[in-house]
Amino acid sequence: MKLFYQSAEEPGDLQPDRMQPMSADAQLPGYLCQAARSLLGVSQAWLWSKADVSRKTINDYENGFLEPQSPIVGRIRSALEKAGAQFVLGEKAIGVIVHQSLADAAAASRSTRRQEASVNHNR
Repeated sequence: MKLFYQSAEEPGDLQPDRMQPMSADAQLPGYLCQAARSLLGVSQAWLWSKADVSRKTINDYENGFLEPQSPIVGRIRSALEKAGAQFVLGEKAIGVIVHQSLADAAAASRSTRRQEASVNHNR
């Protein structure tokens, strides 16, 4: 889980039970896309191929240089959600939660040791 506070003031106690799924029409900031990608362990190349957008679009979007049109952001969001990301919104924070099994995380990993550990764990 990765959360970003929506104001500069001290957030106090964050109550995760008050986090709700982000509506489909809510604006998805580029930094949240990057956070989801990082938690999922996937590359920009993976995302641009799954979302059918250019590499430059993903890079510029994640770095705040570009705000793609809604259909493009929708394809990006859909690809991340299919991979296990859930975008959430609360009163004081916005974030992403990733749901993955150990086997899925190992398969996405570039570490052969982690992949082997997952195979041994599943026996």
